[in-house]
Amino acid sequence: MRTRTVTAFLLLGLLSVTGWAADARGCKDHPLFTRMSGYQLAACEKKFEQLVIKLDEDPDAARNPHPEGDRSKSRYEWDDAAGTPPDFLQVLRNYQNAATARGGAVLAEHPRYTALKFTPRAAPSTPAWRCSTKAERSNCRCWSSRPWRRKSAPT
Repeated sequence: MRTRTVTAFLLLGLLSVTGWAADARGCKDHPLFTRMSGYQLAACEKKFEQLVIKLDEDPDAARNPHPEGDRSKSRYEWDDAAGTPPDFLQVLRNYQNAATARGGAVLAEHPRYTALKFTPRAAPSTPAWRCSTKAERSNCRCWSSRPWRRKSAPT
């Protein structure tokens, strides 16, 4: 009986360590998306930047949006204790489904990322989202711009 109690206590201790792994200091999930279970928020940063969304193969094509604004980047890492990580397509679909459920639209899907746009009704301060992944990491970037601006020619 004592052995079972100790074993149960150890298992609960392991589960609590896995379930309560700390995120990087000062980092929070983006409010439009919920984190997939098994991922830890490893790093984050915010800065002003321009995004190029490739709808056309030519990066300078007129139909490629070039929104500027505040960019939030969150890097998630898989916790090996959680088992087998989801493949990239599962991560991609998770973001796409979350976006469309909130009134957003999928602008583009490429082998390594997806680009999403939110309508002002769904997310007035967050019109663009891009998600990419590398190996076991999931790097997610969110650009917020008011309003969307196309890349303008120098004057």
